Amino acid sequence: MTSHDGATFGADGQDAESARLSKRKGGVVASTIGRWIDALGPAKGVAFWITYCALFALMLCCMCASFLHAGTSFIWIDDGLTQQYTVFIELGDWLRQLLWNVFIAHSFEVPMWTSELGYGQDYYLWISMCLGDPIDWIAIFATEETAELLLNLTVPITLFLAGIAYVKLGRYHGNDGFSILLGAMAFLFSGVSIIAFNQIFLLYPMLLAPMLILGADKVIDGRSPALFIITVALFGFYSFTNLWMACLLLFAYCLIRFAFLEGRSWRLFMKLLLKMLGCLALGICMSAVALLPNVIAILSLDRVGLERPWDVLYPFEFYIQVAKGFVAFNYAGSECFIGFLSLSVISIASLLASRKDDAGKMLAIMFLVLTAVLLFPVLGKVMNGFAYPNNRWVWMYALLMGYVTTYMAPQFQRGVLASSKRMGIAVLCCIIAFMVLGVFADNVYCIPIALLLALFALLFYARGVVLQVGLVVSLVFSCGALYWLWGSHYHAAERNVPIGQAHELALSRAVGAAEHLDGDGRFDAVGAASPYRNTSCVTDEDGVTFYNSVYNGSIDDYHSHLGLTASPLNFSVQSMSGRSIMEQMANVRYVIADEREGHLVPALYGKDSASASVDGMTIDRADVSIPFATLFEHDIKESTFRELSPVDAQEALLQGVVLEDDECERVTTDLKSMNDPLGFGYQLFEQVDASDPSAEKDSAAPTFISSGTADDGVLRDLGFQSEGRASLHLDVDIPADAEAYVVIEGLDHEPEPALSSKATLVERIGYKLRSIFPLPDNGCSVTVAASDRSEGVWQTGKDAHLYSGKDTWAFNLGTSGSVREGIDITFEGSGRYEIGELSVCVEDSAAVKSSIREMGDDAAADAELSGNVFSCTATVEGGSKTLLVLLPYSQGWSTTVDGQPVETLKADLGFMAVQLDEGSHSVVMRYETPGVVPGAVISLSGFLIFIAAMFVRRRRIPKEPREGR
Repeated sequence: MTSHDGATFGADGQDAESARLSKRKGGVVASTIGRWIDALGPAKGVAFWITYCALFALMLCCMCASFLHAGTSFIWIDDGLTQQYTVFIELGDWLRQLLWNVFIAHSFEVPMWTSELGYGQDYYLWISMCLGDPIDWIAIFATEETAELLLNLTVPITLFLAGIAYVKLGRYHGNDGFSILLGAMAFLFSGVSIIAFNQIFLLYPMLLAPMLILGADKVIDGRSPALFIITVALFGFYSFTNLWMACLLLFAYCLIRFAFLEGRSWRLFMKLLLKMLGCLALGICMSAVALLPNVIAILSLDRVGLERPWDVLYPFEFYIQVAKGFVAFNYAGSECFIGFLSLSVISIASLLASRKDDAGKMLAIMFLVLTAVLLFPVLGKVMNGFAYPNNRWVWMYALLMGYVTTYMAPQFQRGVLASSKRMGIAVLCCIIAFMVLGVFADNVYCIPIALLLALFALLFYARGVVLQVGLVVSLVFSCGALYWLWGSHYHAAERNVPIGQAHELALSRAVGAAEHLDGDGRFDAVGAASPYRNTSCVTDEDGVTFYNSVYNGSIDDYHSHLGLTASPLNFSVQSMSGRSIMEQMANVRYVIADEREGHLVPALYGKDSASASVDGMTIDRADVSIPFATLFEHDIKESTFRELSPVDAQEALLQGVVLEDDECERVTTDLKSMNDPLGFGYQLFEQVDASDPSAEKDSAAPTFISSGTADDGVLRDLGFQSEGRASLHLDVDIPADAEAYVVIEGLDHEPEPALSSKATLVERIGYKLRSIFPLPDNGCSVTVAASDRSEGVWQTGKDAHLYSGKDTWAFNLGTSGSVREGIDITFEGSGRYEIGELSVCVEDSAAVKSSIREMGDDAAADAELSGNVFSCTATVEGGSKTLLVLLPYSQGWSTTVDGQPVETLKADLGFMAVQLDEGSHSVVMRYETPGVVPGAVISLSGFLIFIAAMFVRRRRIPKEPREGR
């Protein structure tokens, strides 16, 4: 952020002269404040750092005020509790286990596999983002009592260090201490920092961003590349996606910097390009031990390759939310938290309107470039690795706005009118525009608009200490007002975990009851007993829930084909939905339910099973179980398996091992059906919202659309239009004591506009402009209900960042002791619906139980999973067989049979298998995170090269002067 000839973004000679002429007159207080502000000049020393700490503490209190008032912490009740809190605890366990292995057991084994989540999970990848932030390493000291406190403590630590990094950046460019403080606070407490209340781990780039720019400036200026290389390594160690974003943003910044270099030429461009690329490559190599496994994992995910629309523009509402972000803090969608303090808004408006030197031109160009990236989805897709539009990179936008504040502060101190009348007019126009926005959008914007007006008057008429103090006060008040607005008006604070209750919430519901289990299998929960995802790891009991963006693609494929409604997202599993066969395939031995919801327990667990009652919950243990490792005589071709409906497919899993077609040796096509189709009649209605005042009283009843029959139990090619809610009633009798299913295959939903009488002006404008702006596609929800049970699923829209590509669902209506009459299916979401097939069937629970009991006769002996190793003994009689192991398939597993390496096969879409000849065999499977060993070698090599290069450079080049010129 400096021109090649030494022109900087800071105060020039006139600024220094202005500072000297602003010696205060009158009043001991004013004189004392004046001397103190003058002492901040060099941006270092005791006075500066005391001021920094005091102002930071004050702004932090303003930031947290509404949450402290509500008694809540930084931990969000959803992702915060289920991901950040649980992963933070597991990071501590992982670090302690690693240290134990190295220093106590001397085994030097790195924990890479854990059985505590889902079907088992790569330990290293699960904690990778938390592990990639050294600040989170304080988790090593975390206990049940201190984990929440330490996790919350990472937020102020990260912000505090980010502020120090910003000070170093500002001082490097010769800015005065007072201006640096203003910019630092504007940067740290912008709306981007709201991410601390939602996704704590995503706050870390706030620290790395100023380090990255400062490091790049030093490389361009011919100084030591050490900081740049280390920062790139930290980005790579932290997150592949954030490294990608940082590289793209860095490329844009360096191009803009080069355009203003004195003596620029193609030769100089190539020299700097090669230098930057070399440093970038070395930094990436140093982070390879974490980066390479994550790259391999991400590239293996089907979600990354899903086809998505390439819209030219975002929905109209997105642009309104971005505009509001200059007046209040907003979530604009597409992973974008945006918002700026009033001084930053004034600063950018003044910068764009005023005459600029080269440094100002660079800032203005950078603002326009980043704004363009923010406003066009195609650029958002590029920033997110071409997956889907994602604007989590706005930490760089916040850094830019903070630096614009620092750059403009000296001009403000001379007075707006004295600096530029055009600047004053621009500020006035800016405020008028936001007043209009506030009036037509939401009255809550009155507070920030009032602050803007107050600052506007202050900048025009104040001088000396009054102006400087006023600038600080405007920052503090706008921070307090805007964060209070976010936390209270939008009820954001109510969505966070109450202080001191994270561990209690984690142990609530089924997890607390699971502490009483024997630990010989997994547990699942149904109904109100369903726990928060991932929280089973807090008790070290194995549960089926899983929630992490780095997931096992093979298991997701298995879930998708079987239509698991509890897994509408690729990277989230809540339960097995009480489906007896899927529960067994997940190695579930116990099902936990609220005592009032015993009817939700699967028949395999709820009847003739060992039961207990703990804290108002029942624990039912299955009396028969699929072995963890079992032998099969028959193989099923994967192509054949994929043609089966979800219910037929789950039954096929009990009769053979599904393998890729060319790997099958003993193919069977004689698959026995354990379910019977139920014929039905149907009536389709459009539901009217009676609460809508625009709806006529006579129209409150459902509007008939169509009707028909499906005598064979399958309704094909059903299409209909809905303005919000449609209801499909099935006239069918569900027999007693049979597990009933409604299966919807090939569900397609295309959104179409709907406008109610309550629509705001913004919504009405968006409706008129729908031919230009795309419609927001958040998907649709489907709920299937019988007399005593209902089950729903949310199918994500193609435009949504959570889009999963799933369109087939098997709704489990469980079993009942009596006949149930009728099924109601409700579709929520306006638009056009197309359904390939809709079927109803009942599964014979007795036949399922019998098949599972037969599988137990061919179980492997001594099956044990310990750390990264699974072992068992399998005795094969009567010819070769296939050993199915209920561990998720991954390229990280290697298998030996009797000490000899063999191929590990993918079985049943998501699990593993080994072909065995006749005889008794010792089978051992070892897990190693793919890419971690070569990554470690590359990282070590990169680190040694870095040390050698820095040593040679120090010997050849004299010691550099300190920052600040």
